[in-house]
Amino acid sequence: MNRLLSHVGPPLRALQAVLRNGRITRMQLAFLLFNVAEPAMWVAIFVYAFDQGGTQEVGVVSILVLVPAGVLAPVAAALGDRFRRELVVRFGYLAQSVTTGITAAALLAGATPAVVYVLAAIAAITYTTGRPNHHALTPRVRNAPRSNAAAAAVKTAPAPASARAAARIPPAV
Repeated sequence: MNRLLSHVGPPLRALQAVLRNGRITRMQLAFLLFNVAEPAMWVAIFVYAFDQGGTQEVGVVSILVLVPAGVLAPVAAALGDRFRRELVVRFGYLAQSVTTGITAAALLAGATPAVVYVLAAIAAITYTTGRPNHHALTPRVRNAPRSNAAAAAVKTAPAPASARAAARIPPAV
């Protein structure tokens, strides 16, 4: 039992340290939702494309949807350098929610494949604001280096060494 607690305790202490800071908790929750929504959207779009035309359509759709996002990703990532990063992150998550919702509504309503794919391409472009601006903003909302380490450990929960290292740092007073 002690061995189990020695493996579970440090990550739980890191999580506890993150949960003490409301701003970090909200950012981590938003990032969690982002990381769930993005692959869920791709699975839905690629399953839909497969149903429409098999593997060939999946290949074509992946290129048509992802290339515009790839081309615009550096521009979207740089928005945080031009404007207040907090606003870019908030607007980015809002845009992702809206465009993903509209794409899902089009899928459910039986829209034509072309409409679904255009909406998916727009959604993909909005997702490019997520990671770079979130990661650049996160250190700014942490109140101490130890919360920085704890939040990083929680974000990378499968990496037990990180969680153990972060949890051994005493919480901020």
